[in-house]
Amino acid sequence: ENDFLIIGFGHNNEKEDDVARFTPADKSIDDDSSFMYSLNENYIKLAKSVNAIPILCTPIVRLALDKDYTGYNIHVTNNGDYRQCILDLADMTSILGVDLTTPTKELFMKLSVEEASLHHAITAGKLLNEQLMPNFKAVDKAHLNIYGARYVAYLLCQKIKNENHLLSKY
Repeated sequence: ENDFLIIGFGHNNEKEDDVARFTPADKSIDDDSSFMYSLNENYIKLAKSVNAIPILCTPIVRLALDKDYTGYNIHVTNNGDYRQCILDLADMTSILGVDLTTPTKELFMKLSVEEASLHHAITAGKLLNEQLMPNFKAVDKAHLNIYGARYVAYLLCQKIKNENHLLSKY
């Protein structure tokens, strides 16, 4: 009771080829196959049923090495706009919706690709003189490293504070 549940989905839900996770964002909250329905039934209603306070967050952008922050990189697919779907659901359920897609897009647009990559996990490297040297060509475009995670947490806190949400006093 009175705990906060921060809910963030979207990256995997938009992948049509992953039948275990795919939920379309262009269907209504009443359609049990929809992204809205899944978030509402599995997280929002559950949190509210124990008097927890749910907060919805949109997904961060995928790192675009070509700096093309449209479509799939900002979670807009043939199956809907996942960012907008989350914000609409927050409105429909009278909970806070935090847009993390837009500020991460704005940040990565300002930075060089190399600078933006420093926020993301590096998935390969080699050991050189007992020191791990990352391979910056092996950057994970969806998952953050500790630096990127802390920056996104900062963005989340700023948004909560600016909304004067109950959580902002903490």
